[in-house]
Amino acid sequence: MRCVQKRIINDVTANRLTTRAIRRRLVLVLLVLFGAACQGPEPEPPASPKPAAAAENDDVVGTAAGQPILRRDIEQAVALRLHDLDMQRYRLLRQSLEIAALEKLEESDELHIAAVNLEPPMPPRMTVTIDPVRTRGAVDAPVTVLAFCNFESPHCARLQMTLAQVLPLFDGVVQYATRDFALPFHRNAGSAAMAAHCALAQGNYWRFHDTLFAGSGPLDRNRIQNAARSAQLDVDSFNRCLESQRYAPALAADAEAAQELGLDAVPGVFVNGLYAGNSVDASTLVWLIDVELARLAVASPRAAPPKWESTAPLLLQTVLHSPHAGQGLAMLSPSISPERSGGFREGDAIGHALIVKRITETGVELLHNGEPEWLSFGSGRIPNDSLDDAIIDETQAMMRPHNAVPVTLDRNEVLVRLADRIGLEEVLETVPMKSGDYHQLRISEVRPGSLYELLGLQQGDVLLGVNEQPVHEAENPLWDALEREGEVRVRVMRRGGLAQHYTYQFDD
Repeated sequence: MRCVQKRIINDVTANRLTTRAIRRRLVLVLLVLFGAACQGPEPEPPASPKPAAAAENDDVVGTAAGQPILRRDIEQAVALRLHDLDMQRYRLLRQSLEIAALEKLEESDELHIAAVNLEPPMPPRMTVTIDPVRTRGAVDAPVTVLAFCNFESPHCARLQMTLAQVLPLFDGVVQYATRDFALPFHRNAGSAAMAAHCALAQGNYWRFHDTLFAGSGPLDRNRIQNAARSAQLDVDSFNRCLESQRYAPALAADAEAAQELGLDAVPGVFVNGLYAGNSVDASTLVWLIDVELARLAVASPRAAPPKWESTAPLLLQTVLHSPHAGQGLAMLSPSISPERSGGFREGDAIGHALIVKRITETGVELLHNGEPEWLSFGSGRIPNDSLDDAIIDETQAMMRPHNAVPVTLDRNEVLVRLADRIGLEEVLETVPMKSGDYHQLRISEVRPGSLYELLGLQQGDVLLGVNEQPVHEAENPLWDALEREGEVRVRVMRRGGLAQHYTYQFDD
């Protein structure tokens, strides 16, 4: 347990760090922040007369042309940046607190449960507006998560994966809305945003949105065209729309709204107007959504009790619970590798099928394929002779998570394209790479209107796996998975040797 409990999640990079590594990082940060104190105090400047207005009102921090400058005015102009600094300080303090708690638990033979009561700083509430035609989720939901994003930002792509983890915890009470904010250094973001509006005009905004975020490579015209075909748009009408630039005023209005709020980076995320930051993790979204539900006296779906004990191949090592949603920490490890412990917060994904729903005083609630489960100390699936293979398969899936923006497909469209099984097989060719004794398969051509185009795959992609099962010349589980499974996870190797993940869900 001593080595297990010295692992903790890093809020910024999500890497697993040892206690010693985090302590070293804290020391370095503190040295930078407070190093100037070692130089000794500077001589105080001579006192200057205090303006008469300031004597009456301490909120006056300056004067110009005989007029007072108020603190609240200058703070309002930089309110979002100030909150980002407050959150950085809070996360640093929280990490230090968690390290201290874990070290004390190591010294104790008691049950490994601790409380961390540090409260995150409440963000400013801004007046924001949404575009009702660019929302998804329950229309009358009491909570709206709004993101100013652009399609060229990798941070916005990661936000889509975070939303895919968090929103299922709040089914029916949260809607998601998006607005465009193309930054100058994202040269193609404006063209992509224009293309998304053209997709909206054809009634398929979200399919295009998800497909574009799920893709890889330069955000050029070719990628936009591929996304349009994958989203089943009328390409001729789509291209005429792009050339007309008819939605330029809408893009300018979104950018102006973002700048008036004080945003200078993406994503800029708000929860009912509460600023969630531009480096948004799952736990922050969970916290703010629960804060808003409590304020509005709406029951949180996260409070629904679990239905049964979890059989996930996990061991619960330590719980640091918090009265503030999203701020606790659970140390979990695979049951076949108890020494490989990692820290997880509420809203974090474990592999592809598990999401941490709640961290309580006595255990952890999980969302397992949409169903709530309970993981307590000593529960979970423990290895034995009959379950070892299943545990190994599930553990490997959890230790190598599938990271992809989910794309929703129409099952009927997929089945129509699957009917051309001969044509799909014709464009698959073997490559020297092997999986076991068999050669792997590469897509030699992506024909217009084919299944591969619908899936957003590219010419030259090597199919590596489908739902954690290998793909090779002797077995290709892709066809059966697309016909029957509720979620299909595809892993390919793209030019340059980079792995690309795709997750497909179905609206049937």
